[in-house]
Amino acid sequence: MRRGASRREAASLVGRRLALLVAVASIWAAPAAGQDGATLYAFDEAVAGGETLRLRWPTAVAAGGADEIAVADAEGPSLAVFRDLGGGEGWVVHAAIELPAPAYSVSCGADFYLISTRRPGVLLTVAKSDYTLRELALAPGITPGAATCLPDDRLLVHDLAAGRLVVLDGAGKVLTAVAIAETVAALAPGAGGGFYAALPGAGEVRRYGANGEQLSSLKLPGVGPTPAWPVGLAVEANGEVVVVDRHGGRILVVEASGRLAGSGSRKGWEPGLLRFPASLARLPDGRVVVADQGNGRVQLFRRLEE
Repeated sequence: MRRGASRREAASLVGRRLALLVAVASIWAAPAAGQDGATLYAFDEAVAGGETLRLRWPTAVAAGGADEIAVADAEGPSLAVFRDLGGGEGWVVHAAIELPAPAYSVSCGADFYLISTRRPGVLLTVAKSDYTLRELALAPGITPGAATCLPDDRLLVHDLAAGRLVVLDGAGKVLTAVAIAETVAALAPGAGGGFYAALPGAGEVRRYGANGEQLSSLKLPGVGPTPAWPVGLAVEANGEVVVVDRHGGRILVVEASGRLAGSGSRKGWEPGLLRFPASLARLPDGRVVVADQGNGRVQLFRRLEE
């Protein structure tokens, strides 16, 4: 009798321990209800390529217009340009450009794509007219990390060698330099000639003025104990910042005041879910496109009416 009771007690103890482990795991995996605010972005469509080209490990994405997106793929490595044919035909591969090394960032200028491969002293450009690949020599000593195009043909580059953000003219000459100690995953132009930087290690987005002065810092909420890891961003006309969080597999929308306005998506494998996203860009119609690296695709999300 005692032996049977002991076995029942042991089984009960194991059951309670398993239940406790499940409860703890759910706390680590799931965000608190409502912590990401309202749902502001919904899944629209996914793009993974076709018979001639299939995305494998997308590292960066840029919007080339209302019907064109450029995706850097570490496999190859290459830059794949997709066009939306409309009429229900969807996105198709329009061009594929071989790159000398995997791209760390891609952005779109007036008539070219700007690509950083973190090669010392050089950025790459791809003409949108004929997709010709060219090198842009930088000022001596610059090792480019994240890079983006600014108005008036200026470029903004994170200089990995010197730990600074530099504004360059179209010829690669330094116009302004700002010291920054943190790793910069992405850059985006802001209003009035200013710009924004995504700092994954700090879990924040930093806003700078036209002269490089820091204006504000937007701290992003994590998912449970997991801190936010911003790796891509775009800025809306009203000052809202749309950010993609690599660790959380989600899109966050932060108001200019720093208040979290809402979010979209979560971590996963199914269409509409993100697994280790690597980059974000905004299309002219308000949709955002995310390089869904872990799932080997890019996904488009539309803004919901509030």
